Amino acid sequence: MYERHLEGKLPRNAINEINKGSSGLLYSHPFGALGNIGPDPISGGTLERIAIRGELRCGITVSQDVMESNTNDTYLRELDSDFCHAVAASAVQSTNDAVLVDIRDEEEGYVALANGTIDVFSGASNDIQKFVRNPLLDVGFSFSRPYFYGFGAGIETRSLATKQDDPQWSSFVYWVVMSTFYAEEEGISQEESLDMPLVGVLGQDYNRMYRDAIRAVGNYGEIYDRNVNARVQRQGRNELNIAPLGPQHYPLPLY
Repeated sequence: MYERHLEGKLPRNAINEINKGSSGLLYSHPFGALGNIGPDPISGGTLERIAIRGELRCGITVSQDVMESNTNDTYLRELDSDFCHAVAASAVQSTNDAVLVDIRDEEEGYVALANGTIDVFSGASNDIQKFVRNPLLDVGFSFSRPYFYGFGAGIETRSLATKQDDPQWSSFVYWVVMSTFYAEEEGISQEESLDMPLVGVLGQDYNRMYRDAIRAVGNYGEIYDRNVNARVQRQGRNELNIAPLGPQHYPLPLY
């Protein structure tokens, strides 16, 4: 399609190529006009319920080792936990308000998400079937950008999953993950969290959502170093895609 419609006018550059695993895929989308004041949490929505409850319920599980090795994959659970704490810090302004709900396997995680036992499912694998509608649960799910890519055949991604019926909450979670990528791109560490921009689009109560996320867990590089790097050295798709930008197109699994 690109060759047919654009190549003659706009030669295809690296960022529009397919990523084959040798370069980074972590890239923060532009934040836009963050100073605009948006609506408060939707009445009866997930964000409001979390605020009233005073805690985030986040499901985490240890899936089959994506590294296809015999090492214990506890580090993946710790990685998933940090993203739970980042969302809790943004939504409730405290990492201590993340209640980690043990999930036996991914199927159980989606059931818990569908019935409201958890607010977000950390470590979820993203594919088109779950995004459109889970045929068994009759519920569709939304996903953050992947924050971890496995290696080898049958590549597994790890994302935060939410129910599609609350787009405000799904967007909130999506941008919390993005904020960790942005912080690393900009060289903003956990100790420098006040350098993160303020956010007005979800009302004044959440204008510190990015600062609170980074204050809680640090930027993506700090998260990876703390939880994963001792077991799996950071490389390939788990690197930032920064100037000069490399291939950014990557097809997620269809099922």
